[in-house]
Amino acid sequence: MNTESDSVVIDRLIAGGWGMARCGSLVTFVRETIPGERVRIKQAQMHNGYQTAALAAVLEAVPERTIPLCHDYGVCGGCQLQHIDAQAQLRYKHHIVQETLFRIGHIQLDSIALPLASPTPFHYRSWMRFVVDTNGALGLHQEGTHRLVETLDCLLPVKPLKAVLTGLRERLRGEQGSRNPIDQVELRHSLAFGTTVLIFRAAIAGKQQAHDVFERFASLPGVVGQVLYQRQTGQKSKRSACRYSIGEDSLMERFHDLTFSINDRSFMQAQWPMYETIGHMLCEWVQPGDRLRVLELYAGIGCLGLSLARQGALVTLVEANSYALRDARNAAKVNHIGRTRFRLAKAETYLASLQPGECDVVILDPPRAGLSKDCLGALIRLQAPRIFYLSCDTPSLARDLSRLRAGGYHVLRLQNFDMFPQTAHLETLVELVRRSSA
Repeated sequence: MNTESDSVVIDRLIAGGWGMARCGSLVTFVRETIPGERVRIKQAQMHNGYQTAALAAVLEAVPERTIPLCHDYGVCGGCQLQHIDAQAQLRYKHHIVQETLFRIGHIQLDSIALPLASPTPFHYRSWMRFVVDTNGALGLHQEGTHRLVETLDCLLPVKPLKAVLTGLRERLRGEQGSRNPIDQVELRHSLAFGTTVLIFRAAIAGKQQAHDVFERFASLPGVVGQVLYQRQTGQKSKRSACRYSIGEDSLMERFHDLTFSINDRSFMQAQWPMYETIGHMLCEWVQPGDRLRVLELYAGIGCLGLSLARQGALVTLVEANSYALRDARNAAKVNHIGRTRFRLAKAETYLASLQPGECDVVILDPPRAGLSKDCLGALIRLQAPRIFYLSCDTPSLARDLSRLRAGGYHVLRLQNFDMFPQTAHLETLVELVRRSSA
């Protein structure tokens, strides 16, 4: 079907922010739509048992529809929900979580609170990565493609990064006639200290070219350091061959009343204020004390685990990234936090070394893909009385919760956080207890 004559009524939003409808007997997913709307669709593409389609026109709108503020919305793949009023976004994300938990995990909770709203609906990202083409245009990829959409005024980065982005664009475009070697630029900004670190990925020949890049961007406001990862010309993979740096390669940031140094090779949360809110709630739920033995898997730089240790818990932080674990160790030292142990290991490997009864609480913050089967099996075998699972992907969370419930756990409570307004993404904190402990 390639005509624009088909109209459908949107039934609901699903994970990813797609509006779901039926076109005859065929399930159809349409971007930029809202439940209850009648829309005309176009450019339908068949998949295995369903189709995706573009929005041609809204025939009957609902009151929650609003005019997107970004001129690139619908073309750039960065946002999926800008066409929905901010308060309505929270309700629809709430429904998406309920639907996904039931559809994938067969989990139906009595009550799930609305997501906690972000402090601001725009300009909330302290960490953001942009792609750059050979002509020096800077932007984001169109959804589902590698086509660059030049974003001249993206509304997601925190406002202090606007001047940095303006300078980046000017300098990237400044050398007319020469092929731009930079593939990506990542910006990391500290809200507490007002500083920025730039991280480039580029096809350069060596050290001299790296320093030529650094020289071009040295005078950008607030930039205290630059890092460049070299990609060999002609190399299919963009994995780095060499790493060069100038100035500070770590960003200093505050988490509650603690100071952290975040190396460029360590993961950094995109929205720091909401991550602090999650940390506060985790501490309230865990209620750490002097006798509480906490195991934190996928610990990263240690913000959550060290916050619990600061309140008296004995915390073992497990992380497979050696740079992130080094940041966690340094944070414990700088902030004078004892009662901590640090283990460089994969979660599965470390869990396999433990015996049931060795910890009271497990904290998990895995990557988007969730937990592996080996990790889930070892976690269930450990029989910790309580598990706190922080997830950035509802489908993988639903799958893992289903397996943990089958392994003897009960979902006690769940809270969503609107960490990424204007997008379909949520952060979710879940507390699970062993049924014998409930």
